[in-house]
Order: sequence, then C-alpha cells, then structure tokens
Amino acid sequence: WAVAAPGTRSCVDFEVSFLSSEAPYDRLEVFDAGGTLRATYLGRSGAAQPAVRACFDDAVDDERRVATCRGLLDGSDVADPEDGSDAADAACDGVEKTVLYVRWATDADDETPVPPVRVGFAATAKLVDLAAPCGCVHGAERDGANPGECSCVCDPGWGGAFCEVPYCVGVVDLARDGGTIRAAPAGHDYASFARCGWKISTRGARNRVALSFDGTIDVEPVYDSLRVYASHAVEGYAAVADTAAAGAMCTPSNTMLKAPMLFESDVLVTFESDGLVGRSGFELNWALVKPDCASQCVHGSCDVNDACICEAGWYGLDCAANACFGPTKLSARGGRIKSGNAMDYASLMVCTWVLDADPPSRILRLRFRSIDLEPIGREAVAADTIKVYAGGLEGLPVRTINARIPAIPNYKGPPKWLVRGTSGGVDTFTSDDELEVDLGDARSATIVFNSDAANPKAYEGFDLDYAFSADYCNAVWPCGPLYVCEDLACVEAPSPSSKKKSSSDDTAWIVVVAIAASLVFLGAVGWAVKFYRSTRKMETERAVLVRDQLNEAKSLVSDFQAPFCTIAGDAFVALGELVPHEVLRDKGAVRVYDVTANLKKARADGEEVFVFLSHQWLAYDNPDPEGVHFAAMTHAVGLAAAKAGVPLSKLRVWVDIVSIPQVNRSSQRLAVASLPTFASCCDLFIVVAPDATHHDTLLKCDSKTFRSRSWCRAEISACWARNGTE
Repeated sequence: WAVAAPGTRSCVDFEVSFLSSEAPYDRLEVFDAGGTLRATYLGRSGAAQPAVRACFDDAVDDERRVATCRGLLDGSDVADPEDGSDAADAACDGVEKTVLYVRWATDADDETPVPPVRVGFAATAKLVDLAAPCGCVHGAERDGANPGECSCVCDPGWGGAFCEVPYCVGVVDLARDGGTIRAAPAGHDYASFARCGWKISTRGARNRVALSFDGTIDVEPVYDSLRVYASHAVEGYAAVADTAAAGAMCTPSNTMLKAPMLFESDVLVTFESDGLVGRSGFELNWALVKPDCASQCVHGSCDVNDACICEAGWYGLDCAANACFGPTKLSARGGRIKSGNAMDYASLMVCTWVLDADPPSRILRLRFRSIDLEPIGREAVAADTIKVYAGGLEGLPVRTINARIPAIPNYKGPPKWLVRGTSGGVDTFTSDDELEVDLGDARSATIVFNSDAANPKAYEGFDLDYAFSADYCNAVWPCGPLYVCEDLACVEAPSPSSKKKSSSDDTAWIVVVAIAASLVFLGAVGWAVKFYRSTRKMETERAVLVRDQLNEAKSLVSDFQAPFCTIAGDAFVALGELVPHEVLRDKGAVRVYDVTANLKKARADGEEVFVFLSHQWLAYDNPDPEGVHFAAMTHAVGLAAAKAGVPLSKLRVWVDIVSIPQVNRSSQRLAVASLPTFASCCDLFIVVAPDATHHDTLLKCDSKTFRSRSWCRAEISACWARNGTE
C-alpha cells in the first residue's frame, strides 16, 4: 500500500492495532518514501506496537505520484498529454505525494495456528495534527524540524516514532557528529525478532566514521547478529541494494571488535535477533573523525598518500582489526594474504580479497605458509572454505579449498586438505604444495574465506603467498638456481668474476657437472625403485582397509546393534499419551526382538505387522507435551491395522520414546545407531507431522520442519533403500 499525504507540510502516523502473524515467516513492513525500512512487525502479541511517523520529503523523486496522475498505474482514462512529459507532470502538481509504503508478505504455507485464532493485521494511517505537541517519551525533538513535523531523536536503545518502546525499531538516521548505538536501553534485554538499523553519514569534508565497543558484547552467538556495512544500500533495509556493500558480521567471539573500526564511506549498522533468547546486547560508540594516519595507524605504516598500509593479518583503515572483514583490494605481481592474527577466527566470517594482476596474467600461483581451518568430520558436518574465483564473484569458483577428516574408525591423524575444480574433481594437497589456478581470460582473481556458524574448537585460519608473475619471490618463495631475489623479483645472479676462464677451468667444470649428473641419475633410479615398492605396499594396505570398512558397514546394517523394542497396537492406543520406555518395560508392556531373525520369525508365525512411527519432538524434554502427536499416532495405527487387515493386537508399534532407552545413555546410543535398520525392517513406515507449535520455541512444527531434520530424513532413506518408495 502506498500511503499519500496532501501538500508539502504533511505527516502521517502509521499505527498497528492488531497483529497475529507466523513469525518469522509472515511479516508487516513499513518503508518511508525513499525506501528505507522504518519498522517490522511480526508474531502474535497483544502488546501495543510502536508507531511510525513519515513526512512529506521533497527530496524524494516520487515516480508513483506522477504515474498515478497520468493514469499509468490504475488503468484509468486520464489522457497522456501529447505536448511532453513536462506538461504532464505540471498538470499533476496538486496530487498527493506518497510518504510511506506498507508491505504485508507471507510464505508459501497457509496460516493454520493451533489452537485456531484470528490472524493477519489491522492498522491505521492518519494525518498528523500540525498543532499537536511532539511528545517524545524517551528522547528529544530533532533540531530544525518544521512545525508539525515532529521527529524524535531517541535515547540509546529506545525506539518508535515517539521513543516509546524499550527496544530498537527499524532504521534510524543518526544526524549528529557522534553518539551511542544500543539495541535496548541499559537494564533491558533486546526484543525477539528484532530488525534494526542505524545510518551514519560522513557528510563530506573527508570525514571518517569511527566505531568502537564499550564493555562486553552480550549477543546470542550464531542466531543473533550485528553487522556493519560500508553502504546505506543494503538488501532488506533499502529500496535499492548495493551488492558490493562491505559487510562484517560481528559476534561475541569476534575479537576484531576490541579495537575501533574506521570507514571512509557512509555506514549502516544492523542488528537482527531470532525468536528465542533475549540478552542485554551491546553498546557501540560512533563518531565522525578526520583522517590522520600518524595517530590512527596501529599495525602498519603510512605511505606517501597518508594511507595506512597494514602488516600481514591486520585489517581496517587503521590496521587495528586482527581478523579480516569485508573486501580488501590488492594490486601487484604477488603478495601475502593472512586471515588474521587471532588464535581463533570467528564464526560466520566472510572475507574477500580482490587481486588485480599487474601486469595482467592468466596464471595465479598459491603457496600456504600455514593453514588451519575447521574440517568436515568429527564435530563438524560442514567445513570452512577458501574459494578462488576467476575475475569477480560471478559463476562458480575455479578452486575450492577445505579439509576433511578421513572416515576411518578411531582416526587420530591430521585432516586431509582437498582442492576442488569446477568440474567436480578433487585432489589432495599438503601445505607445502604450490597450487596453480588458470584464470582464463579474466586476468584477475577474487579469493573468498567463509566460516560456518559453529566452530567447536579453536582454529587459527590461514597464511598464504600469491603470485601472478612467474618471477615473483619473497622470503618463503625462493628463486631457482642461478637466480637471486631482488625487489620481489627473481633476477639472474651476477657472475662471481669478470675474468676470462681458461680451458682448464672449463675442463674442470665439465668434469664436475658430469659427476653431479651421474650421482643425480643414480639417486633418481634408487628413489624410483623405493617409490614403486612403497606404492605397492600402500595399495595393498588400502585394499585391506577398504575391505574391512565394507565388512564393518555391512554388519552394522544387516542386524540390530540394540534390541528392537515394540508395543502392541491395542496397548499403545490405550496409553492415552506417549510414555517413556522404562515405564513400559517395568510393566512388561514392551515386546523385544534381539535380532532381525526374531522379527522375521514373529512376522511369519504370528502374522504380526510391524509399524514404524517417525516424528519430530515438540519440546526439548518431552516429545508431545500437548498430546497433538499421540492423537495423530493413534489414528494412524488404526488406519495401519485396517490396511494390513489385522486387529490392533497384531500390530507391533515402534516409536522413539517408547522403544529407545531414555535413562541409560550407552544403551540409548546403541539404539540410535540402529535407527536405519529399525526403520528398514518394518512393514509400514508412517510419518507423523500434523501442524503443531513447539512448546519451547513457539515455532511452527509440520511436515516441512520434519523434513529439515537429518535423523528424520535418514529414517526415510533407510526405509526406501530396503523396501522401495511405494
């Protein structure tokens, strides 16, 4: 909805009177005429929602106003004057001008809350009484505001049009020369599903934006995020997004935030939270400062242009950040890239290095001084990666570098480093190897370092040298024989003497070369023989290892690792709720099958039918606190008996809380390891996923969230693998 106001001295108050939406998927958003996000409303709350005030802004070119007047939007019969667009615009000068836009967006799922309640929103947009007092609750009226155009400057942490709520709301323009940014006032926790921003403008005059944190940063790791962008045009916060905007994710573990950050451009600080944990947040101080390399350059040196040139592993205009963030531009024949100087890099990092070859080159060479990244395996299911792109970030990376822990039982060795190409081929390498990347016609490269959301232990990152030129050299990248390194380039070594050599000198030199060549040849032959024998031995050992692994895997899926525990269908329906395994075991209600042969015999002798019920728990410590799943399960068990043509007493029902030990963790782990075998041996596999609400998170649980859980997908896949998809 485009909300318009008449005249150049008009303001509109937008107020939400009712809101009931599926958070975080369905939301109501309010933008000003320039496209800046001013508020986001979502969730189910009876509390009063913060208001938004928007005023006529003649600086905004409102194409919608002109288009509506000329009949180009609503299909009306307003004629388009033939004497030019200027005349058409002049005829529309008296038309109302848009002051804000309201957007209501929902996801692909129908809203079916449990229990059923009214959903959606109701809001009003009304003209502001120019004579009414401003009424800033926790703030002051903005200096220079026109009469009736009340605009409040809120105290840190307060939000809303009148600074009336104790949490941040939408994007705020910071017009002073410095101040403090908070997501909530001191003594308050920040709100759930927060989506806030603070725009800081350099306002010309060669100003820089300085950011620094005061005290601790109390933000929920991974799920709640504080970001800093070197642009106001950020997707989701502005009408037009700048895809090249520099962003740095800031989390409590990110040690780069201990030092101030400097930006030469306008800055947007954003904060977003999920719907679970509220904390005290952060206190971010900002100020406009003049550039002064001598006083601001921390870990670097000032060049002739008064710019701070950082030492390896330090970043920012002042070289004060000990971890990479955002993009870094490098232009040279070669150089060094270090992810940072912290002993543990942060989660969710995105660092970019844009390398422009000087002179242009087709080949990029990489050599690691050190590399220590989170690998796939053990604790992690995804690895942190280094990606190399030819040119910019368009298309696929030409090389992807990460690590993997070999899938060998009880493996304790180092990770295997892998490098992938665009074709999908994978090669292993060591940190001593030199990697060559063909950039094609791009003649430049972009290197991107990404870390995922969770690093279970400390990893230091990487330190590498890169070179476009074949003659590039440095302290760790030496030149070949008969060359020396001068000014980072390999040049021919000078002759030790300018005297003319005698024929005897030549003869002696030839003899030395011949002897050396003979020794090299003999050594090569010996090495080749040794390498051949070593290779044959490794191939034999690998074949034995693969055979053992296959045999072990076959034994794991061919039989149970723990007893298969079930309950009769009629006894299950009579429970009234889901009951833990130990309670039913002590009552003798659990039927146990130790091996798959017992299950097959029971099926053949007693015409028993085995049913596997798969579902998602609806609370952290209770699978079904409201009985929603149990009702669906009993209905499904009845349908299963009818489908199989047997009475309920002949059904043998497997469901996790009933069939898996809950007290003895060792027995529980064995049963969990047998889940794929359990699922594949049953006659009927039933997914129980009615629409419900998680008791602890208050988030929706349904078939979509069921499919998002890895164990649920593993159970389905195991059933399909043995029984087919019918």
